[in-house]
Order: sequence, then structure tokens, then C-alpha cells
Amino acid sequence: MDTTVPQVECDLVMKGGVTSGIVYPPAILELQRCFRFRSIGGASAGAIAAALTAAAEHGRQRMANGERLPPGAGFEGLAALSEKLRSPGYVLRRFQPTKRTRRLFRLLQELSPGRRASGSRGAPGTVARLLFRAGPAAFGAGCWAGLSLGVVAALVLSGAWTSIWEVLTIVRVAVLGLLLGLGGWLFGGLLHLRSVARRLADKESTRFGICPGSAGAAGLAAKDDDLPLTDWLHAWINRLAGLAPSDPPLRCSDLKQHKIDLRSITSDLSIAQPLVLPLQRGSRSFFFREADMRELFPPSVARFLVSYAKANPVTKLAFKKGEEDQYLRFPMGDELPVVAATRMSLSFPLLLSAVPLYSFKHEAYSAREVNLTTDVEEHWLSDGGISSNFPIHIFDSWLPDRPVFGITLYDSPVASALDQKEGTDDVVLPKPADFDRARPPRIHIGGTADFLRAVFQTAQSHRDVSQSGLPSFRERIAQVFLRSHEGGLNLDMPESVMKKMHDKGVHAARLLIERYVAGTGLAQGYREHLWVRLQVLVAELEREFARLRARHPADWRRTLGGEIGALLNEQGSASPEWYRRHGSEWCVRALARLQALLDLIARWEAEDDCFSGNPPRPRGILRITPET
Repeated sequence: MDTTVPQVECDLVMKGGVTSGIVYPPAILELQRCFRFRSIGGASAGAIAAALTAAAEHGRQRMANGERLPPGAGFEGLAALSEKLRSPGYVLRRFQPTKRTRRLFRLLQELSPGRRASGSRGAPGTVARLLFRAGPAAFGAGCWAGLSLGVVAALVLSGAWTSIWEVLTIVRVAVLGLLLGLGGWLFGGLLHLRSVARRLADKESTRFGICPGSAGAAGLAAKDDDLPLTDWLHAWINRLAGLAPSDPPLRCSDLKQHKIDLRSITSDLSIAQPLVLPLQRGSRSFFFREADMRELFPPSVARFLVSYAKANPVTKLAFKKGEEDQYLRFPMGDELPVVAATRMSLSFPLLLSAVPLYSFKHEAYSAREVNLTTDVEEHWLSDGGISSNFPIHIFDSWLPDRPVFGITLYDSPVASALDQKEGTDDVVLPKPADFDRARPPRIHIGGTADFLRAVFQTAQSHRDVSQSGLPSFRERIAQVFLRSHEGGLNLDMPESVMKKMHDKGVHAARLLIERYVAGTGLAQGYREHLWVRLQVLVAELEREFARLRARHPADWRRTLGGEIGALLNEQGSASPEWYRRHGSEWCVRALARLQALLDLIARWEAEDDCFSGNPPRPRGILRITPET
């Protein structure tokens, strides 16, 4: 087993896309030959790839330090997993619906673009097949009722069986029975489909998902190839890290011991915002119900969560006697299990159950006592891709000390999007000057369905897409274009399709290596990238300096310095006390630093628009946003 760790480091961010994530393992296996992964992140399927990469790097680091790990640890194990993922039906077996939602799962399969593309039937045939799959018994009952009514109606209309009317009666019976039978067939199917779909409304049993993702108490009892998604993911994360599936889960704190930073995005639908996991200090506290975790995670993970909560009781809240164990503290910081961070990011809406967590209202902390009737707030954590499907920004800095690569997937359900991209290659790594090639694929809107899909895609991805096209971003993001039958919700792709996706992943990695690696170090491509970043950054600083000066054209420095000094004095004497008030000693130090900043701005005052006059395009903007 090769335990050599490359000296060159990189960060990697991967986009979500359900089964489109098959692209990532071959790309990671290529990149790990040249890079040691430091910060890895993603959303949805990208979070799965990030977790597996972090675990494999953790295993590699342990072996490089002389530890003896079981076979299958590190990137050797990831290579074996990559081969498994290419086996027909392997991905499909990870999605295991409950008995109540099995028919909905079949409907979802039928609606996948790949299933429709592979068949010869048109839209009417697809609709009929969907309705039949919704409930064969309902169809049969509808047909029988329709035909019976047709016969009765035809006999009534004919009046009597005579030799003159006999032929016409038979025709009427056939036509009317056929029409009523077809109507009963469709009506019965729709009624059954409605009743099946309503089962998702029972949030206590389904948690808004067709597949729970785990076998719960029976988790890990089946063979690896038969495990549902969460249990399978836990087993492989532990295995790649050199742990047994029955061991406690790999935690983010374990990764940090080897300087590996894993981050994933989840969407808190209850407060309509994304969360970066693990949460940092100062974030809200979350709680869980033990019964939820035992159904959503395998036993070893659920046991860890409960033991963590018992060892870290909440000190700022008091529960009534007998209610202490109803809500337990969830480890949202570095003690968060890697599989939990990943599972909360990949809760594909309606396909996988959302993860319920809870918080308590401010009144409970003020009173230091929880009223479980009035103080509990639900938080439904679902797919990270809802809010940020390609979080290329999570490791960003002004001037990084190592490359931060991204791999993005263009797998729009609007098939014509692929044909409207710039160039002909299915894998593209734009150069800094490639403004046109860095633009996202244009979406042809030919009808209402295309229009609605474009509305959703714009709402979901506008920030990620815009940022990916910026200079200093676009030249380090490999774009992988997928056909309508590749990835997405195509859960049962043939081996030939998966082979093409595998090759695209390898191609994306090789483009990054070709541009950024020279021998055992970084190539000129990275130096050019830093040069572009410098221009983008300083151009925006220069522009913001000019805005500050423009506020007071006559004597901007004295006026602005006076404003700042007045604010510092006022915050110390204000009543009521201002937020995060500081004492006089701090104010003296703060004023000195702010005066130094004004000195810097003043030295730029005599210069022309050296950087901001002709910045890289499209021009960026400096702004402060929450850490998501």
C-alpha cells in the first residue's frame, strides 16, 4: 500500500447533483496523486464526495505516521469504492423506501429523464405507465366499473335487442364501455396516487421523505452492498479512515488532528437559510430526540450522539422533572460525526427524509426553564443544494496560500442546455481570459415546463453560478457537462453511461493537474491565478477607498476621522448600553488602528485609478455576508 503523501496541498469544493456525484471519486483519485487535501467541502452529493475524501486523507495521514490500519483504508479503499459505484444497480440499492412509500419511489424512477430517454413511449405512454404504477388494483377496479356502466348504459339506450338495432347496440356498448372504462382507469389511478402521495404528509413517520436512509436498529446488519445510504456511508467513512463500521463514527475533530477541514452545507428550512457544518462558536444550540436519531442513523452513530449529550449537559436551561431526556444536545461543533454532517447535507427533498432538530425560544433561556409546550422550535434540515449547491466560497480568502479547486456539474434537466454551452468539450477548465467560456450554459425555454425548471434553477443557483464566472474563480473550477440521462435522478444508469461519467471525472482532474502542477510543486498556472486574485482584490479596495473619500470631498480625512472618534466616545457613554460596548483602553487602541487605515487611504489619494480603472471582468464587489 502506497502511503506517500504529496508535498503540494490543495482545497477542493464539489457541487451537488444526486447521482451526478459518480463523477467525483475518479477525479479525487487522480488529484490525490499530486495533492494532499487540506480543506474539503460540498453540498448534497458533493458533501458525500467531500466526506469520503476527508476520511481517505485521514487514513492516508495515519498510515504515513506509521499506524497499521486494516485493508481498505485511505485512497486504496476509495479506489475500490469507485469501482463498485460503476456497477449497475449499486447506486439504486442505496435508496430503500419504506413499505408505505414504495410506490412513490417507483413513480420517481419513472419520472427520471434517463428512464424517459431510454424508452420509445411518448408523453401519453409515460403518463399511463405512471398511473398504472400508482395502483394496479385501482386501475382494475376503475376499468371493471367503467365497462359495467357502459354495458348498462348501452342496453338502456338501445331499448331492446332487435335484429335492426343489434349491430348498433354492440358498437355503442363497445365505444361507451371503452370510454367509461378508460375514465374509471384514470380516475382510479389518480385517486390511488393521491392517497399514496398523502403519506408523505405524515411527518412523524416519513419526515417528508420517501427513503429514511437508514435501517435504524437493524443498521449494518446487512452486507455492505445492501445497506441503505446513511448506513452504507457510515461504514465507508469509517473504513476509509481505518475504523470498523461498528466503531464510534469518525468526527470532524478527528480530521482536524491531521489538519483536515471538512465543511458541508445544509438548508434549515424552518428559518430559510443555509448552515455551514460543523457550526462555529457563537451559533445557536440545537437539540434532538433520541427516537429520531435511532431511525435516521445506524446504532453506533445514534449511541455516540446520546453519549455525547449525556456527557455535555446544557447548563443554561433547566427541564422539569422527568423531561430531561426528551431533548438532548446535538454536537454541531467539531464533535459532529462526519456522517451526520453529510447526512444533513444530502437530504434530497422528498427522496430522502429531512433531519429534524430543535431549539428553544429566548424566553426559555431568560427563565432558565423549558416549557415543552410553548418553548420548542422545530428545525427541518434538508438538502444543502436548496440554498447553495456549489459553495465555492466556503474556503475563500483574499490571497490563499494554496489552490482552492472546484468541480461543478452542469446537469440541467433542460437537455438543450448542454448544446448551448461555449465550445464542444464536455469538460472545460476556462483560462483567466476566457470570459465567454466561463459563462454558464444558456437554457432554452421552449415551453411551460422549461420555464418553471429555469425559474427553480435560477432561484437555487444564481449566486453560485455568478460567482463561478468571476475572474479568480473561473480558472480554478472544472466544469463537467452531463447529458440528460447522466446523473441527476437517474438512479439506475447502465454501466456504459457510468463509464462515460467516470471518464469525465478523470478528465476534469487532469485538466487541473496540467495547469497547476509542475513536477513536485505548483506550476505557473497557480502564479497567474494569484496575479488575477491580486488585481480583483486591490481594484475593489481602491474603489471602496475612493467612495470613502467622496463622502467628504473638501477635507475627507479630518471629517471622517472626527466621525470615527465621535462614535468611539459615544459608545462608551451611551445609555442604554450599545451592543458589544468597549472600555476606554480598547478605544485608544482602536482609534490608532483606524487612523493608520486613514493614513493608508490618504497615500492612495494622489494616485489615479491604477487598479480599478480596468479591472478583470466581470467586476467583483467587496461585501460582508454571514458565514454560509
